[in-house]
Amino acid sequence: MNRSILAAIWAICAAPLLATIATAEKRVALVVGNSDYVSTSVLSNPERDARAIATKLESLGFDVVEGYNLGYESMRDTVRSFARETRDADLTVFYYAGHGIAIDNVNYVVPIDARMDDAVDWEFEVYALPEILRVIGRSEGASLVFLDACRDNPMAQKLAKVRGMSTRSLSTRGLTPIAFDTLGTTGSVISYATEPGQVAMDGDGVNSPFTIALLRHIGAANTDFAAITSLITRDVLEMTAGEQRPRFDVSLTGPLVLNKVEISAVPATTTKTAVATTGSASLEVEKIMFDTARETGDMADYQAYLDAYPNGAFAVLARNAITRLKPESNALDTNGTTEAAAENSTKSFAQATLNYRSADPLYLTVTPVARAIISSQATEQLLGMNKLQRKAVQLRLNLAGYNVGRPDGIFGRGTRAGVSSWQAQAGYAPNGYLNMAQHQTLVANTEPAFAQYIAANPNALKATTSSSKSSKKTSSKKSSKKNKANNNAAVGAFIGGVAAGILLSK
Repeated sequence: MNRSILAAIWAICAAPLLATIATAEKRVALVVGNSDYVSTSVLSNPERDARAIATKLESLGFDVVEGYNLGYESMRDTVRSFARETRDADLTVFYYAGHGIAIDNVNYVVPIDARMDDAVDWEFEVYALPEILRVIGRSEGASLVFLDACRDNPMAQKLAKVRGMSTRSLSTRGLTPIAFDTLGTTGSVISYATEPGQVAMDGDGVNSPFTIALLRHIGAANTDFAAITSLITRDVLEMTAGEQRPRFDVSLTGPLVLNKVEISAVPATTTKTAVATTGSASLEVEKIMFDTARETGDMADYQAYLDAYPNGAFAVLARNAITRLKPESNALDTNGTTEAAAENSTKSFAQATLNYRSADPLYLTVTPVARAIISSQATEQLLGMNKLQRKAVQLRLNLAGYNVGRPDGIFGRGTRAGVSSWQAQAGYAPNGYLNMAQHQTLVANTEPAFAQYIAANPNALKATTSSSKSSKKTSSKKSSKKNKANNNAAVGAFIGGVAAGILLSK
């Protein structure tokens, strides 16, 4: 498609502002995640945590030096590569997830090949954190240190029992506080997943609680990081039922904003004006709107097309699609359907999804423009998803490796955590809520696995039923009103989402 047309669609339909991340300064990050320990139990999340953080930092303009499951020699080589990058950095970040240990008030990160079964050998098996901090201190810019390394360490407990260690001060529970003077005087934040001397949780989900909260808030636009720390603390306390409290030692000399956004106002334009163009450009916009509705298979999207083009070239097809989808919509959020209707509804949804791009597989990658569109509870509500479609989202997250549990159509804490992890991996701001562009990306990029799963399990998303007639009647009326409201509200979200979706690259 002609880029000038894309630019016009974005300016008219997408949003009242255009946001871009300022990346003039040099940003460098070292991200390490150690999970596969040789001499102790494997940790579930550190590698996944680190990969998600690396992706997020890259989206914020950082050059990231990454290391996963590093032995001692690999750790040293990775830090050396990082040191080459930090000398003229304006902003430096170090993130570590894995085992950590404090001995004689010195913190060490633990490589995966450490054994720590001898009073002499242990010093040659762990990597001194001050060595990494010394590298960071070489730069003249501000620095952030994130230590998700306070997990309960069986190796430290074993070392404490080794002969010759009784005279050493050894913490078997977490790290010791770090002095600010190790990072220079240009401003720094030293972050611990939990209070020093306490144990941080590895988490039951895809990521640790600390990393989930960090991913959720670190990219907040035009927000001083000092303000973000309270949001991270709040979320971790909530996720751990008050058992884990992060600690942030802040010594900044001024505001530190990781996601600086330049905002350019775009003149407000109504939908009617937007579609009142002439010639091929108008037909192109109309076709994009109809194709998007056909791909999502969502009744609200077809209705959005009809609202914009009541007499359009595809109006008859859109009305026919809505007629086909109506029984499905009425069956999903109610308990007033028969078993047969519920099964037909499920098959209808599954078939629509299986036909979606079946002849032309599509993989969407995230562009800076799509990344700049903020998602929220409101944008997700405007998608107008019914229960079956929410179950499909949960199934897609599971198939993508973000286990959110059995699909039930209820977006609880587990689903929100899975969405956040997927967003971080895809390059979106991880806040647990979807917008249209993000939903389209998730659908497109999980389609092969989803189609295969549905083909093998045609009743996987089957709607539940109820034997109460009065309950059925009441539920059906409420659902009808709800679907109508969602369809109307989704029009505005769809218009913005169209432009965002088409700016994703194939």
